[in-house]
Parts: sequence; structure tokens; C-alpha cells
Amino acid sequence: MVVGGAKQRGFTFVEVVLVIVILGIIAAVATSSLESVVDNSRHLEAQQELERLSDAIVGEDKLISGGARTDYGYVGDVGALPANLDNLVTNPGGYTTWNGPYVRDNFNENTDDFKTDPWNTNYVYTGGLTIQSTGSGANITKQFANISADLLSNTVRGVILDRDGAPPGADSVNVTVTLTYPDGVGGLTTTTVTPNSAGSFTISGIPMGNQSIRSVYSTQNDTAETFVSVAPRVGGFVDNLRFGAGYWTETTGGTPGVIEYVAGTGEIKDDLFRLDIKNTGGSNLEISWMVITWDASPTIYAEQVDLGTAIYFFNDCNKLSSGDTVFVSPTNTMAPSPPNLTIKVRDFSDALCGGASADVPDNTDVTVTFSNGDVITLTVVI
Repeated sequence: MVVGGAKQRGFTFVEVVLVIVILGIIAAVATSSLESVVDNSRHLEAQQELERLSDAIVGEDKLISGGARTDYGYVGDVGALPANLDNLVTNPGGYTTWNGPYVRDNFNENTDDFKTDPWNTNYVYTGGLTIQSTGSGANITKQFANISADLLSNTVRGVILDRDGAPPGADSVNVTVTLTYPDGVGGLTTTTVTPNSAGSFTISGIPMGNQSIRSVYSTQNDTAETFVSVAPRVGGFVDNLRFGAGYWTETTGGTPGVIEYVAGTGEIKDDLFRLDIKNTGGSNLEISWMVITWDASPTIYAEQVDLGTAIYFFNDCNKLSSGDTVFVSPTNTMAPSPPNLTIKVRDFSDALCGGASADVPDNTDVTVTFSNGDVITLTVVI
């Protein structure tokens, strides 16, 4: 038939087959791309769920209040790793320190949803340091500690002082320090120690978490109490456990003025502050702690302090703030000068957690208080 003077021709069989093949290829490519997108989405979802389960077990280290970490998860409350994921939503058995649920279900109709990955396969967790998703065919693993001791066996150090900042000296035998912490099976336990004459004490084997600490001075029936944030691997530092009266001001155990600043040694260079000190006495002097205060504005935090050849690191949201105590362990024995001893405070940043590198401002006032009661204050003028 002729329409408008032109002949109409249909598709040949070969052309039809070719079109079908092309459409099939396009559909296959589109399906493959869609599957890839879905698979990538599931991988991302699995990683996010593993992160949430990890936070439920060991807490979120970025939750900070008043300069201290506030969230230590299940381990921080119980003092042990959960035996299984069910322990995160159900009390293992009348645990008085359990404060869950530590993870909540997204879907009320499926109370076990938190235990399955995006491929509807159960997460693998057997009470160790890793959680694993196996549903994709390739394991996705979240490890939340290198060794269990990082979570369950840390060291708390501190210093006991009176109202005026004096250590107990010979009266330390009448002072006790008691740390209360979860025992790992649902209750609480305590460890009690006696500080040395400089007021310093050490308590080991403590699980991460916010733990209660108390000091009792039996001679005066006086008590000082506070909390210490025990971070994994880093441990805890107590520098605010002070009694309310000046009990030991006249018996500090050291001779005032023995530690002196070496003139001309104070300097600021980028993110480093340093000064030299000397022992002007006639015998060895023990330094068990020092409090370093600086007046920088805006606030900056240090990640490292050097005392001679000894180096003390502060990181993982436990950086050194102005006014914090640096515990010298083992105690530094400072011989009569010479030689001098160099103190360096370095690697400053503008945030307690993470943050960018920061320089020490010019004309900064710095005060260092030592365990024998000596105080050095100076302004480094640039």
C-alpha cells in the first residue's frame, strides 16, 4: 500500500532480534548497577550498626562534659565485657550496676533486629573484642580494643593535698584512699591504699568508667570525695582530691625555695613552652608530681610533657588542660645543681578531643607547682 506516495516498510526479523538483545544488555547493566548500589548501601549500614554496637559496649569517647568523658557503655557500668549482644538490652541477672538498655531496637515488632546485619544474618559476637558481620560473604569486622586489659585493667594515679595545696608528709600514714568500681558481676568492690609523703598514690587493675574515689584523714575524721574518669589504656588522674583545711601547711616534706628557675631559659616557640629548673639544696630532691598552669586564651591543651628524659603523653580526649597534675612515675630524683632539669610542654591543640594544632600565645604566664611545695611563676615575653 502506498501512503502519500511513500512505501511503508516493517522491521526485519534480524532488526527486531538486535533491538531485543540491546535492551537485554541495557537491562542487565542497569540491574547490575542497582545491585551494586544496594550492596554498597548494605555495607555502609552494616558498618554503622557495628559502630553503634561498639559504642553500646565501650561507650562513645567523644561525649565529654566538664573536660571528662561521660559515656563508657556496658563495660563502664559493669566492669566486664558482655557475654553476648543480648546483655546490651537485658540485664544479665540482677546486676545492680547495669544501666541499660545500651542499644535500642529500630523496629518494635522485631526485638532481635539489633542482632542481625542488613543481609538478615546474625552478627558474630562471643564476648571478645570484635563484632563481625558475615552476611555479605566477606566479613566486616569492628574491633573496639587491642587487648582486654585496655578496658578492664587500668591505673589510677592521684595526689592528696590539704586546702593550701600541701602534701601530708609524715602524716601520710593517717590517710587512706579508697576507689569504688564495678566488680564485673553486677556489684561494686573497693581498693584502699595509703599515699606516700608527697601525697601521691597509685591503684591498678581498674576497669574503664567514671569511678568514685574517697580519701579519709583519720586524725581529723575528715573526708574528701570526687569522681575519676578512667579512660581505656590511659587510666585516670586525680588532682582535685583535697581536704577542707590546711592540715599540713607546716609539714610539706620539702624545703621551700629549693627548686628554682634557671634565669633566661624560659621560651615559647610555636607549640612548645620550656624552662629549666635547678635544685639549690645540698641533697637529692624527689619530684613525684607537678601542676602546670598557663593563661592562654582561647583555651589550648597539651599532648606531651617532658621532664628531663622522661616523656608523658596525653591524648584520646585526655589531653593536659591548664591546672592539671602531671604524675611523675617513677619519681624523679633531682640532684643538686648542676645539672639542671628541663621541663617542656608541647604539641598544643585547640580542642580536648581532636582539634587543630595551636601555638602558645606570646607573653604567656606559666606557673609550675611541685610536689615538695615549691612554686615557679614566670611570664615569657616575646
